Amino acid sequence: MTFKEVLLIDSTTIRLFSDILKGVGRNPKGDGKKKGGLKVHMLIDAVQSVGRFIKITEAKVHDKNFLKSLELISHSMIVFDKAYNYYHQFAIWTQKQVFFVTRLKTNAVYTVIEINRVHYRKKGKAKVLRDEIIEMEYHPEDEAGKRQIKVVKQLRLRKVCYQDEQNRYYEFLTNSFEIPMASFDFSDGDVSTYWLMHPAYSNSEINACKMKDFHRLNISYTHSFERKKWSGALELSIYNVYNRRNSYYYYLDATIVSSTNNAVIPTLKSVSLFPIIPAISLKIDLK
Repeated sequence: MTFKEVLLIDSTTIRLFSDILKGVGRNPKGDGKKKGGLKVHMLIDAVQSVGRFIKITEAKVHDKNFLKSLELISHSMIVFDKAYNYYHQFAIWTQKQVFFVTRLKTNAVYTVIEINRVHYRKKGKAKVLRDEIIEMEYHPEDEAGKRQIKVVKQLRLRKVCYQDEQNRYYEFLTNSFEIPMASFDFSDGDVSTYWLMHPAYSNSEINACKMKDFHRLNISYTHSFERKKWSGALELSIYNVYNRRNSYYYYLDATIVSSTNNAVIPTLKSVSLFPIIPAISLKIDLK
Protein backbone atom coordinates (compact mmCIF):
# COMPACT_ATOMS: atom_id res chain seq x y z
CA MET A 1 0.00 0.00 0.00
CA THR A 2 1.32 3.45 -0.91
CA PHE A 3 0.26 6.96 0.11
CA LYS A 4 0.00 10.07 -2.04
CA GLU A 5 1.51 12.21 0.72
CA VAL A 6 2.72 11.85 4.30
CA LEU A 7 1.97 14.72 6.69
CA LEU A 8 2.88 15.44 10.31
CA ILE A 9 1.14 17.54 12.95
CA ASP A 10 2.93 19.29 15.78
CA SER A 11 2.23 22.22 18.08
CA THR A 12 3.94 24.58 20.49
CA THR A 13 2.56 26.86 23.22
CA ILE A 14 3.52 30.53 23.59
CA ARG A 15 2.87 31.84 27.08
CA LEU A 16 1.75 35.43 27.41
CA PHE A 17 3.15 37.61 28.92
CA SER A 18 6.07 35.64 30.35
CA ASP A 19 7.68 34.77 27.01
CA ILE A 20 6.93 37.99 25.13
CA LEU A 21 6.44 40.88 27.56
CA LYS A 22 8.15 41.54 30.87
CA GLY A 23 5.96 41.81 33.93
CA VAL A 24 5.12 45.24 35.36
CA GLY A 25 6.75 46.62 38.48
CA ARG A 26 10.25 46.61 39.86
CA ASN A 27 10.27 43.01 41.00
CA PRO A 28 7.91 40.96 38.82
CA LYS A 29 7.50 37.41 40.02
CA GLY A 30 9.21 34.82 37.86
CA ASP A 31 9.40 35.73 34.19
CA GLY A 32 6.43 38.06 34.33
CA LYS A 33 2.68 37.99 34.61
CA LYS A 34 1.14 34.88 33.06
CA LYS A 35 -2.22 35.86 31.63
CA GLY A 36 -2.93 33.03 29.20
CA GLY A 37 -1.20 32.09 25.98
CA LEU A 38 -1.37 30.98 22.37
CA LYS A 39 -0.96 27.60 20.76
CA VAL A 40 0.55 27.27 17.28
CA HIS A 41 -0.47 24.17 15.33
CA MET A 42 1.42 23.23 12.17
CA LEU A 43 0.78 20.71 9.40
CA ILE A 44 4.15 19.63 8.01
CA ASP A 45 5.00 17.92 4.71
CA ALA A 46 7.18 15.00 5.83
CA VAL A 47 8.86 14.68 2.42
CA GLN A 48 9.83 18.32 1.90
CA SER A 49 10.14 19.15 5.64
CA VAL A 50 8.21 22.39 5.21
CA GLY A 51 5.05 23.73 6.82
CA ARG A 52 1.87 23.22 4.82
CA PHE A 53 -0.67 24.91 7.10
CA ILE A 54 -0.46 26.89 10.34
CA LYS A 55 -3.24 27.82 12.75
CA ILE A 56 -2.99 29.85 15.96
CA THR A 57 -5.53 29.32 18.74
CA GLU A 58 -5.89 30.16 22.40
CA ALA A 59 -3.84 27.83 24.56
CA LYS A 60 -6.97 26.53 26.30
CA VAL A 61 -8.54 25.32 23.01
CA HIS A 62 -8.33 21.55 22.72
CA ASP A 63 -5.77 20.26 20.22
CA LYS A 64 -8.32 18.06 18.43
CA ASN A 65 -10.12 21.13 17.05
CA PHE A 66 -7.18 21.70 14.72
CA LEU A 67 -8.10 18.53 12.84
CA LYS A 68 -11.38 20.12 11.73
CA SER A 69 -9.44 22.78 9.82
CA LEU A 70 -7.56 20.33 7.61
CA GLU A 71 -8.44 19.59 4.00
CA LEU A 72 -6.77 16.30 3.13
CA ILE A 73 -6.84 14.31 -0.09
CA SER A 74 -7.76 10.62 -0.14
CA HIS A 75 -4.96 8.07 0.31
CA SER A 76 -2.85 10.51 2.31
CA MET A 77 -1.22 9.55 5.61
CA ILE A 78 -1.16 11.91 8.59
CA VAL A 79 0.85 11.29 11.78
CA PHE A 80 0.29 13.06 15.11
CA ASP A 81 0.50 12.59 18.88
CA LYS A 82 -2.27 11.32 21.16
CA ALA A 83 -3.26 14.84 22.24
CA TYR A 84 -5.12 15.07 18.90
CA ASN A 85 -7.23 11.92 19.46
CA TYR A 86 -10.65 12.70 17.98
CA TYR A 87 -12.79 9.64 17.17
CA HIS A 88 -15.49 11.56 15.32
CA GLN A 89 -12.86 12.96 12.94
CA PHE A 90 -11.24 9.53 12.63
CA ALA A 91 -14.56 8.15 11.39
CA ILE A 92 -14.87 10.92 8.78
CA TRP A 93 -11.32 10.31 7.56
CA THR A 94 -11.94 6.58 7.32
CA GLN A 95 -14.93 7.19 5.04
CA LYS A 96 -12.81 9.49 2.85
CA GLN A 97 -9.86 7.04 2.81
CA VAL A 98 -7.60 9.45 4.66
CA PHE A 99 -5.28 7.40 6.85
CA PHE A 100 -3.60 8.29 10.14
CA VAL A 101 -1.23 6.95 12.77
CA THR A 102 -1.28 8.20 16.34
CA ARG A 103 -0.66 6.91 19.86
CA LEU A 104 -3.45 5.36 21.87
CA LYS A 105 -4.49 7.20 25.03
CA THR A 106 -3.89 5.27 28.25
CA ASN A 107 -7.52 5.70 29.33
CA ALA A 108 -8.99 4.59 25.98
CA VAL A 109 -11.88 2.12 26.18
CA TYR A 110 -12.17 -0.47 23.42
CA THR A 111 -13.09 -4.04 22.59
CA VAL A 112 -10.65 -6.41 20.90
CA ILE A 113 -12.31 -7.92 17.82
CA GLU A 114 -9.42 -9.86 16.31
CA ILE A 115 -5.78 -10.61 17.20
CA ASN A 116 -3.47 -10.85 14.18
CA ARG A 117 -0.11 -11.22 15.88
CA VAL A 118 1.32 -11.78 19.36
CA HIS A 119 5.01 -11.73 20.38
CA TYR A 120 6.74 -11.92 23.72
CA ARG A 121 8.91 -9.06 24.86
CA LYS A 122 12.66 -9.54 24.58
CA LYS A 123 15.06 -7.11 26.21
CA GLY A 124 16.91 -4.91 23.73
CA LYS A 125 14.94 -6.22 20.74
CA ALA A 126 12.77 -3.91 18.64
CA LYS A 127 9.63 -5.75 17.61
CA VAL A 128 5.88 -5.58 17.17
CA LEU A 129 4.33 -7.26 20.21
CA ARG A 130 0.66 -7.25 19.24
CA ASP A 131 -1.40 -6.42 16.18
CA GLU A 132 -5.12 -6.20 16.92
CA ILE A 133 -8.36 -5.07 15.37
CA ILE A 134 -10.32 -3.13 17.97
CA GLU A 135 -13.72 -1.44 18.15
CA MET A 136 -14.33 1.86 19.92
CA GLU A 137 -17.52 3.78 20.68
CA TYR A 138 -17.95 7.51 20.16
CA HIS A 139 -20.63 10.17 20.02
CA PRO A 140 -20.96 11.78 16.56
CA GLU A 141 -21.29 15.53 16.15
CA ASP A 142 -23.87 17.56 14.28
CA GLU A 143 -23.03 20.27 11.73
CA ALA A 144 -22.60 22.83 14.51
CA GLY A 145 -19.95 20.65 16.17
CA LYS A 146 -22.13 19.65 19.13
CA ARG A 147 -21.85 16.08 20.36
CA GLN A 148 -24.99 13.96 20.11
CA ILE A 149 -24.85 12.30 23.51
CA LYS A 150 -27.86 10.07 22.83
CA VAL A 151 -26.26 8.63 19.68
CA VAL A 152 -23.49 6.04 19.96
CA LYS A 153 -21.55 4.75 16.96
CA GLN A 154 -18.83 2.15 16.58
CA LEU A 155 -15.47 2.65 14.87
CA ARG A 156 -13.08 -0.17 14.00
CA LEU A 157 -9.39 0.64 14.14
CA ARG A 158 -6.08 -1.15 14.28
CA LYS A 159 -3.94 -1.21 17.42
CA VAL A 160 -0.23 -2.02 17.13
CA CYS A 161 1.92 -2.49 20.26
CA TYR A 162 5.62 -1.89 19.70
CA GLN A 163 8.83 -2.12 21.74
CA ASP A 164 11.99 -0.30 20.62
CA GLU A 165 15.66 -1.18 21.22
CA GLN A 166 15.63 0.71 24.53
CA ASN A 167 12.66 -1.38 25.76
CA ARG A 168 10.25 1.56 25.57
CA TYR A 169 6.67 0.45 24.98
CA TYR A 170 4.27 2.20 22.59
CA GLU A 171 0.68 1.61 21.55
CA PHE A 172 -0.20 2.97 18.11
CA LEU A 173 -3.63 3.50 16.61
CA THR A 174 -4.38 3.58 12.88
CA ASN A 175 -7.26 3.17 10.46
CA SER A 176 -5.05 1.49 7.86
CA PHE A 177 -5.57 -2.26 7.88
CA GLU A 178 -3.42 -2.86 4.80
CA ILE A 179 -0.03 -1.58 5.98
CA PRO A 180 2.11 -4.74 5.76
CA MET A 181 3.86 -5.92 8.88
CA ALA A 182 7.19 -5.54 7.06
CA SER A 183 6.74 -1.81 7.56
CA PHE A 184 6.49 -2.29 11.31
CA ASP A 185 8.28 -5.46 12.28
CA PHE A 186 11.98 -6.25 12.04
CA SER A 187 11.92 -9.01 14.61
CA ASP A 188 11.47 -12.12 12.44
CA GLY A 189 15.05 -11.91 11.25
CA ASP A 190 18.09 -9.67 11.36
CA VAL A 191 17.20 -6.03 10.87
CA SER A 192 19.67 -5.74 8.01
CA THR A 193 17.74 -8.41 6.08
CA TYR A 194 14.86 -5.99 5.63
CA TRP A 195 16.91 -2.88 4.99
CA LEU A 196 19.26 -4.59 2.56
CA MET A 197 16.43 -5.58 0.25
CA HIS A 198 17.47 -2.48 -1.67
CA PRO A 199 21.06 -1.19 -1.98
CA ALA A 200 19.94 2.36 -1.16
CA TYR A 201 19.48 1.27 2.46
CA SER A 202 22.30 1.03 4.93
CA ASN A 203 23.12 -1.90 7.22
CA SER A 204 24.25 0.37 10.07
CA GLU A 205 21.25 2.34 11.29
CA ILE A 206 17.68 3.09 10.34
CA ASN A 207 17.55 6.19 8.15
CA ALA A 208 21.34 6.12 7.74
CA CYS A 209 20.97 6.13 3.96
CA LYS A 210 20.67 9.26 1.85
CA MET A 211 18.94 10.11 -1.39
CA LYS A 212 20.83 10.24 -4.69
CA ASP A 213 22.63 13.45 -5.59
CA PHE A 214 20.45 16.21 -6.96
CA HIS A 215 21.64 18.20 -9.95
CA ARG A 216 19.96 20.04 -12.80
CA LEU A 217 20.88 22.53 -15.51
CA ASN A 218 18.57 25.38 -16.61
CA ILE A 219 19.40 27.82 -19.39
CA SER A 220 17.63 30.91 -20.69
CA TYR A 221 18.15 33.68 -23.24
CA THR A 222 16.37 37.04 -23.22
CA HIS A 223 16.28 39.48 -26.14
CA SER A 224 14.98 42.97 -25.29
CA PHE A 225 13.90 45.57 -27.82
CA GLU A 226 12.63 49.16 -27.76
CA ARG A 227 10.13 50.95 -29.99
CA LYS A 228 8.68 54.45 -29.86
CA LYS A 229 5.37 53.46 -28.26
CA TRP A 230 6.22 50.14 -26.68
CA SER A 231 9.03 47.88 -25.48
CA GLY A 232 9.27 44.16 -25.23
CA ALA A 233 11.32 41.13 -24.24
CA LEU A 234 11.44 37.68 -25.82
CA GLU A 235 12.67 34.94 -23.54
CA LEU A 236 13.61 31.38 -24.46
CA SER A 237 14.34 28.92 -21.64
CA ILE A 238 14.94 25.20 -21.10
CA TYR A 239 14.34 23.65 -17.68
CA ASN A 240 16.37 20.51 -16.84
CA VAL A 241 18.41 20.55 -20.04
CA TYR A 242 19.82 17.01 -19.83
CA ASN A 243 16.56 15.56 -18.49
CA ARG A 244 17.88 14.49 -15.08
CA ARG A 245 15.39 12.31 -13.18
CA ASN A 246 16.03 13.68 -9.70
CA SER A 247 14.27 11.79 -6.94
CA TYR A 248 11.50 13.83 -5.34
CA TYR A 249 10.89 11.16 -2.70
CA TYR A 250 11.22 7.42 -2.07
CA TYR A 251 8.54 5.03 -0.91
CA LEU A 252 8.23 1.33 -0.17
CA ASP A 253 5.77 -0.55 -2.35
CA ALA A 254 4.87 -3.80 -0.62
CA THR A 255 3.49 -6.64 -2.73
CA ILE A 256 2.15 -9.90 -1.28
CA VAL A 257 3.81 -12.72 -3.24
CA SER A 258 2.32 -15.66 -1.34
CA SER A 259 -1.33 -15.94 -0.36
CA THR A 260 -0.61 -18.76 2.11
CA ASN A 261 1.77 -16.99 4.46
CA ASN A 262 1.26 -13.38 3.33
CA ALA A 263 4.93 -13.08 2.39
CA VAL A 264 5.80 -9.49 1.53
CA ILE A 265 8.65 -8.17 -0.59
CA PRO A 266 9.01 -4.40 -0.12
CA THR A 267 10.45 -2.66 -3.16
CA LEU A 268 12.03 0.77 -2.88
CA LYS A 269 10.68 3.06 -5.59
CA SER A 270 11.54 6.61 -6.53
CA VAL A 271 9.24 9.37 -7.72
CA SER A 272 10.69 12.19 -9.80
CA LEU A 273 9.05 15.34 -11.15
CA PHE A 274 9.47 17.64 -14.14
CA PRO A 275 11.55 16.28 -17.02
CA ILE A 276 13.06 18.61 -19.64
CA ILE A 277 10.67 21.52 -20.24
CA PRO A 278 11.21 24.13 -22.98
CA ALA A 279 9.38 27.46 -22.70
CA ILE A 280 8.99 30.68 -24.65
CA SER A 281 7.51 33.94 -23.43
CA LEU A 282 6.92 37.39 -24.89
CA LYS A 283 6.47 40.48 -22.70
CA ILE A 284 5.20 43.79 -24.12
CA ASP A 285 4.97 47.06 -22.17
CA LEU A 286 3.09 50.05 -23.63
CA LYS A 287 4.62 53.50 -23.02
